[in-house]
Amino acid sequence: MNEKWPAMVEYIENTWLIYGEKFLRLYTNTSTHYGNTSTSRVEAAHAVLKEWLHSAHISVDTVWTRFHALMEGQHVEIKKALEDSRSKGKKDKYGRRFSLLKGKVSMYALGLMSAEFDRGTKVGDRLDERCGHAMRPTHGLPCACDLHRLTTRGRRVHLDSVDVFWRTLVYDDHLALPPGDDGTLEELFTYIRNTNSPTRRRCTEAIYTELHPEDDYVEEPTVNENPRGRPRRSNARNLSGFEHSRPRSRSTSAQKMGTTTDTHGSYAEGDETPSEQNWTIGGHLDFPYRRYLPSILDTYVLGWFDPIGDGHCGFRCLSHATRGGNQSHYLQTRVQIGSELSDPIFMMPYGNDYAGVANRINYQGAETCPAQYWMQNIDCLVYATVQNWVICVVGSTVTNVRGLRNWEPCCTYFPLYGRGGMRRPYEVLWLVNTGNHWVRLRVSPDAPMPPPSYEWVHHHDQDSVGRMRDPNERQMNLWLGWSHMNGIS
Repeated sequence: MNEKWPAMVEYIENTWLIYGEKFLRLYTNTSTHYGNTSTSRVEAAHAVLKEWLHSAHISVDTVWTRFHALMEGQHVEIKKALEDSRSKGKKDKYGRRFSLLKGKVSMYALGLMSAEFDRGTKVGDRLDERCGHAMRPTHGLPCACDLHRLTTRGRRVHLDSVDVFWRTLVYDDHLALPPGDDGTLEELFTYIRNTNSPTRRRCTEAIYTELHPEDDYVEEPTVNENPRGRPRRSNARNLSGFEHSRPRSRSTSAQKMGTTTDTHGSYAEGDETPSEQNWTIGGHLDFPYRRYLPSILDTYVLGWFDPIGDGHCGFRCLSHATRGGNQSHYLQTRVQIGSELSDPIFMMPYGNDYAGVANRINYQGAETCPAQYWMQNIDCLVYATVQNWVICVVGSTVTNVRGLRNWEPCCTYFPLYGRGGMRRPYEVLWLVNTGNHWVRLRVSPDAPMPPPSYEWVHHHDQDSVGRMRDPNERQMNLWLGWSHMNGIS
């Protein structure tokens, strides 16, 4: 053929055959193969068998004995690998994002997902276009863009997102395939229909999220350069009950110097007093983000501070709380948190992605902040430890299905340990996370508090449990009772 049609052969070799591997990969990426795309494993097994036989001229009983020994050895290796996945998989090797999978998924699958996450980190911008989305159909595992989306939300990879092939850690010769799930599904639907309304809403949201993972509630915030607030010259109001009992000192010399001192700190002449630091005084009915607020806090809301919605709003709230009511020092707040990441006690909660976390927190852009650099809930753990504060984060994750909500982000971040000999936190900070905006909240001192965060429970200093948590035990019990009453897990 080369002699008869040389031009055609040259055209095929130089134009099409060089892309043959890509055509093959495009075909294999449409089917589930779990990484088995060639016959090399069969050839390797054949070579191992020939090494065990040593010769082609042996008796049948010798062949059977050696072949049986080879199979037994392979069975032992498989059982060892599965046992390692159940035991060694519990070690914190792959970071917090895979903590729900440790001991339940094979270590090989964890390695594949870790490599896929690293690949997505290296790709950078436009990950949805460059991902390829091949890991889900071929291996039954989350692809790079799915892992990145979960990480930016501060969530972990759930067990349901992993194919059952990687979750089978039991080797049994008599293991039978499960029967059909139609009957079980009908029983579950019947149970959901007959249960209470909050449970039906949570189940409906979970099913919708499973069937439509592409729906994303996170949107870029609109920049609000002039946030609404109470007029500076119109802040007279009647004091609340807890404010009458609060110790307040205003001496004659302090009045002459224009200084007012209360339990929230000292304010010199020219500084804004607590009621003038862009605080909006009002109850829960006036709160513009009321739908993100758990109903148990309705009667405890006293006011709020709505920072500029430029993507830095979370760090603006922290700056407003610690820098005299000034939200413009949010870049310094980022630097302060970023400088603390080198402390080994913070590496465990954040996992192994230290470079990615440091790059997100140390972002110094002065304009609208991209979504990948927004503050996450876990950042409050670092700031609570640095400032020796208690930071309560409330809010709801809202989908586009009839306004369904869950209160998953509600948690309390205590200091991991007492710095400088401090035995107890001396301030409580409340934040509302709407999913794409942060708001600082002012509530009564006796307001119910959400339970401790997962990161604090698993990584705090054991000696600080009583000192940090006991003073707020009654308030957390109030929240726990409300959760059980409303069927919230």
